[in-house]
Amino acid sequence: MSISTVGSINDFLHDNIVYRNLIPYNKTLPSFVDYMKEKKDSDALLPRKTELLYAETITYFLKEAHKTKNKDIKNLIYIGDTLMNDGGAFQNIIKYTNWNGFCYICDEKNEETNDFSLINSDYGSIYKSNHWNNIELFKKEILYNGVHFDASSVLLIDMDKTMVGARGRNDKVIDYVRLEAAQMLLTQYLKIDKEDPLFIEIYSILNKPLYHHFTKDNQDYLVYISLIIRAGLFNKDEIFKSALDKNYSLDKFIIAVENLQENLSKELHDLHSEFFYFYNLGDPTPFKEFRKSEYIATSQKFIKPTSSNKQKILDSQIVITGEVYNFAIEAEKSGILVFGLSDKPDEASIPTKEQMSNGMLPLHQLSTAVIEGGI
Repeated sequence: MSISTVGSINDFLHDNIVYRNLIPYNKTLPSFVDYMKEKKDSDALLPRKTELLYAETITYFLKEAHKTKNKDIKNLIYIGDTLMNDGGAFQNIIKYTNWNGFCYICDEKNEETNDFSLINSDYGSIYKSNHWNNIELFKKEILYNGVHFDASSVLLIDMDKTMVGARGRNDKVIDYVRLEAAQMLLTQYLKIDKEDPLFIEIYSILNKPLYHHFTKDNQDYLVYISLIIRAGLFNKDEIFKSALDKNYSLDKFIIAVENLQENLSKELHDLHSEFFYFYNLGDPTPFKEFRKSEYIATSQKFIKPTSSNKQKILDSQIVITGEVYNFAIEAEKSGILVFGLSDKPDEASIPTKEQMSNGMLPLHQLSTAVIEGGI
């Protein structure tokens, strides 16, 4: 394993990336709202990654961004880390466009066995691997199938746990950052130490699949619930017990908080009111203050190496996946349009205007270590 350099994923993206709100950071490109106006469907909700409308929208972005090229798009190359989300999005795009498609899905394992295999797919060719350096084998497969590295192809890359925080190699840092962001709110709104063991216990228990029907596996909801319980509004054990009942819903919990809001401190009352407002609007990321904290906590993990110990860097920083970086740089130099996708909310990825005026940058523009090679 070696550190290649310090770089930014924007070295190959050039701001061609969309976060959860589907508003390309490259402002020369239209947004999801623009696409819906064109379709005369202004009531459509933001789609998630595995939905067909997401595939339609991303295709629209790719075609708009590709207009400067001198060839039509014939091939889609996709790099991600999950079969369900990334593999699903890839297949939907191929189904919608009928392009030639090649997808690489990796989850690195600390083992000597080498898995690089073609899996069954109704649309396009999907290769799964347990080592990120097998991306070179993936490239050979693409070339073997007659696809040229030129402007007739587009390259889509998932950001989280693929471009940065590679799954199986560096992803635990991304997971920890979410807890760290939640802990920042403890000091700000509950006036208690961020290392408070009771909050960590509540968060950790509710973060398990057993409670996903209650938290909807949504970090906004999970952090909000954990913060309210830690504030003492409810007995934690009673909530844990109630949440095991499939009939006990997040809606019931939030209504209970609304009915008891006079028992909250002013700071927490205001926090709840903002959450309640966005939740009722149907916003999938209603906990704006948490997401702002997540941006700060995440950006602090994008730093130049402070150690020569590579494993220490992987355990403490968010780094760029060297194999993906090299693949994307080569593709971009060959005339391929490179486009980034992220499920991360915009509020957790892009600084506010005030933060930007203080020199803070969106996550895709931040520099950090570029590391390649298996553990």
